[in-house]
Amino acid sequence: MNTKLNSLLGLAGALALASMLGRGTAPSPTLALTELAVLSTQAPASAPLGAAFTYQGQLRKGGSPVSDACNAAFSLYDAANGGAQIGGTVTSPTLQVYGGLFTIALDFGPGAFDGQARWLETSVGCGEAPAVLAPRTALNATPYALYAAKAGNVQGTLYSPLLRPQTLDLASADAGLKGFYGGFTDGRYGYFVPSSNDSGRSGIVARVDLHNFTTGGVTSLDLASVDAGLKSFAGGFTDGRYGYFVPNTNDSGRSGKVARVDLQNFVTATVTALDLTSVDAGLKGFIGGFTDGRYGYFVPFLNDGYSGKVARVDLQNFTTGGVTSLDLASVDPGLRGFQGGFTDGRYGYFVPFYNGSARSGKVARVDLQNFTSGGVTSLDLASVDAGLKGFNGGFTDGRYGYFVPNGNNSGPSGKVARADLQNFTAGGVSWLDMASTDAGLKGFFGGFTDGRYGYFVPFYINGAFSGKVARADLQNFTTSGVSWLDMASTDAGLTGFFGGFTDGRYGYFVPNSVNSGWSGKVARIQLFSNGAP
Repeated sequence: MNTKLNSLLGLAGALALASMLGRGTAPSPTLALTELAVLSTQAPASAPLGAAFTYQGQLRKGGSPVSDACNAAFSLYDAANGGAQIGGTVTSPTLQVYGGLFTIALDFGPGAFDGQARWLETSVGCGEAPAVLAPRTALNATPYALYAAKAGNVQGTLYSPLLRPQTLDLASADAGLKGFYGGFTDGRYGYFVPSSNDSGRSGIVARVDLHNFTTGGVTSLDLASVDAGLKSFAGGFTDGRYGYFVPNTNDSGRSGKVARVDLQNFVTATVTALDLTSVDAGLKGFIGGFTDGRYGYFVPFLNDGYSGKVARVDLQNFTTGGVTSLDLASVDPGLRGFQGGFTDGRYGYFVPFYNGSARSGKVARVDLQNFTSGGVTSLDLASVDAGLKGFNGGFTDGRYGYFVPNGNNSGPSGKVARADLQNFTAGGVSWLDMASTDAGLKGFFGGFTDGRYGYFVPFYINGAFSGKVARADLQNFTTSGVSWLDMASTDAGLTGFFGGFTDGRYGYFVPNSVNSGWSGKVARIQLFSNGAP
């Protein structure tokens, strides 16, 4: 059971960051808790890094989302069962839960995360005596960003300068494992989303054992062997049990066929498909997706024209009956043509790219508890700076949303936009031009965060595919907080990536293209280390 950082990568991520989900099961059917995400600390840029982290969850009672003031307590342990408690118990006698969702800051003290495994125990009561939910949840990702604050007291260098990448060529395991578009992890494995290879549009998912980063750790699954339309996806995400692949284009044109794979049984027999176009012909051609734990959201890009139609799928009812949609363009005609998205638990954010007439800076925000036009607001980043347009992917550290620069009306861009999610107005927007640090830090394709730093995935600039990863210190959002690494200086084939993700210790870059054609070379960089890298 893993609770991980929401990346989406974004989309392509992500890129999302994607979101890692662990599941807690109550000892009785009264209450059930789903851990949505463990996010970063939220200290302002001028403050030292604290020990608190943001925890998001979804609480259901008798199968239905809770909306109540609940009595909750959170404790940290050094074992899945029994063991010693770490730090004190964090209590919240009036935890507000809306539509099943809640967010709380947890702080178990500065020594809580020292590099050893930790488990979170939760006790909740909503109108009844609190009960301990079991099993405990393993914390495997972002809280270890807190470990960086203790660098002077441990062996090794944490948050060291970006180190030389490791390489794994998926195509050496299977010649068809090339040309991916986004990826995600369930904590143990990384999944690479198929787009196109040397034979044309592909449905071959690559799975890599992140504990065995060699060809021996690579397996694959051809979604198209189940349904010929399950090809050429654009991003993916997981709800902890299943992986979802975002439809973009197959051999017949723009596609709405979502593929779902049971990650605990990675074989063709567990592959199912859901054709969103059977509900609405306009639900196709998506780029990126994310989940709030109950629903999956598919980011609109291009159907028969540039689209604003978000598809929402009930992940507990993976049928046409579980599909609803929302046309963002019905609220504002400029809200279309997005590339990637992410959630802070309450809202979904859609990353602006191209609206059909020009590069766009209009972020759409949707209240996920009010999935109607009345829940839609927008923010035009370009109203703050004209260069804040044409993004590809985004992510959040819990307080801020970051929009990954790709290209604006002047060409490839390095201008990262940051929006204060608690002040979703022009007054909450700031930006950083990474290209003012190095002229090659432009034209990115997706990004992710380890809680302290944001990583921007290199794709293409000035007529060539790029390998220059940019890293921005999210607590020092200035040019002095930017560093970079040219992965192509280690291996000329480490260029042209489409998205990335992290398992908490390493960052993984999803291979798409090199100057000679499609690529299968995954790059892995160590984000922080305990001992020798």
